[in-house]
Amino acid sequence: MVIATVMVIMLSGVSIAMLRTTHKVQLLQDVHYTNSFIYTTLQRVASGAYAVSSPVGSATSSSVTFRMYDTSIDPVIFSLMDGVVYITEGSAVAVPLHQDDMESIVTFTNVTPEDGYDSVKVQLSVSAVSESSLASFNAIQTIDTTLTLHFTP
Repeated sequence: MVIATVMVIMLSGVSIAMLRTTHKVQLLQDVHYTNSFIYTTLQRVASGAYAVSSPVGSATSSSVTFRMYDTSIDPVIFSLMDGVVYITEGSAVAVPLHQDDMESIVTFTNVTPEDGYDSVKVQLSVSAVSESSLASFNAIQTIDTTLTLHFTP
């Protein structure tokens, strides 16, 4: 009887540890997927844009406006509202790029040289906190890159 009780306690401990690990891995994957999705969407839009109209000069902002050759979606605006990144294409309504259980921080800096292609520096962080009866986990991923527009019709 004692051996059975010890075995149950050991198996319970192993099961809880496995659940914690699985939960943490899932949270990390969710953050990575969300960050990659936002970045890929930025790249897709930049590949069809001819100019960055905001921010201007060397200003930094939590939103960026791309001027598009496709007039049906011009302009495309990425903006940060309440920790969520939104995309607005043309006159459509803003669409969130992730759920509000993740929090984003994004800054866009216009780094366009005087006689070169429009470029914008992107600093994007996505984070999430998961609290359960098993444990509390934090996950964060950051991308720091520059997008340069090369599209010509």
